[in-house]
Amino acid sequence: FELAQSSSDFDNILADVQDKTLLSAYRDGQRSWDKWARRTTAPDFKNINRTSLSEAPSLASRGEGGEVNYVTLSDGKETYALAEYTGGIKLTRKALINDDLDAFGRIPQLQANACTRKEDDVAYAIITANANLDNTSRALFNTTDANDTTSGTALSVASLAVGFNAMFVQKGPKDAAELEIVPKCLLVPSSKKAIADQLITSTVDPAKSNSASNPYLNSLEVIPSARL
Repeated sequence: FELAQSSSDFDNILADVQDKTLLSAYRDGQRSWDKWARRTTAPDFKNINRTSLSEAPSLASRGEGGEVNYVTLSDGKETYALAEYTGGIKLTRKALINDDLDAFGRIPQLQANACTRKEDDVAYAIITANANLDNTSRALFNTTDANDTTSGTALSVASLAVGFNAMFVQKGPKDAAELEIVPKCLLVPSSKKAIADQLITSTVDPAKSNSASNPYLNSLEVIPSARL
């Protein structure tokens, strides 16, 4: 028995198998945050400052030989950092041997699912917490920035028009640039998915009886979440 080898003698082979299974399951996992947010990477756990530079203020007219009107720019930043989440699972040798149904073989899949759930948990928490931004010290959604409309407004062509306009008329930090942002996604609670799908795929305004056209037909990707 001195020559008998155990799994500890094949750490690399067994680790590779589990890692590949875990990575494959993670890539196939269901997540929605990356449909409305950009994925990026970081080299370490230090604070990361995402800086931004304001637009140049509007130009002023100058008569012949007149002085140049000098303007100033401003900058801002948002700070974040990577966080580490763990959830190890320990199994005894006896438990592994007695697992004749190969139930533990699903562990990489279960762990991968936990990873994708955590990603959505963290991303959507930023929206639901409505915390203050570093750059403005105001909440993410607020009336001053005109990105917060009446709570509880029913989904309709009229309410979408309010949202579209609120984004389109947003201005830069210097209150000079007309940003004219056009939304691409419609985030809704899972309970509103059916209504949102009907609204976005309807050729006519569901609220009208005169077959008025729906200006938002297929213009938005409906993204439902149980976290909203």
